[in-house]
Amino acid sequence: MNLKQLEYFVRVAEIGSFSQAAMVLNVAQPALSHQVRLLEAQLHVALLIRNGRGVTLTEVGNRLCKHSVAILQLVERAAKDIEAAPSHEQRRHTSPALGHHRANRPQVKRRQSFHNRAHIARHRQTRLTPTQEIG
Repeated sequence: MNLKQLEYFVRVAEIGSFSQAAMVLNVAQPALSHQVRLLEAQLHVALLIRNGRGVTLTEVGNRLCKHSVAILQLVERAAKDIEAAPSHEQRRHTSPALGHHRANRPQVKRRQSFHNRAHIARHRQTRLTPTQEIG
């Protein structure tokens, strides 16, 4: 189970349609469907009832959807908290020499800030550790 699967599952559940959710998420519908099926396979349960008019949540799917929304909100809050950290805390793990260069070259500071945001964004998409898994 990973954050991308949870996000895809929540969007499908909220919208009630794989094709419409795929358009909102800007992904191919088969890829979206595949990720949700992988999630169902990993959990050994059906999360959605598929019919010709869209999808509805199963009872277990409804429970997972609530957990997923909370998890995704928590990850977003954590990322915003880290992004809002004072700059001296963000630089704590850099070398003193880099601090000197930042003071004399503002573009170095901007580049470091970009890399911090990119690093956080990459970790938003990483897999949950076993202690974070639902179940």
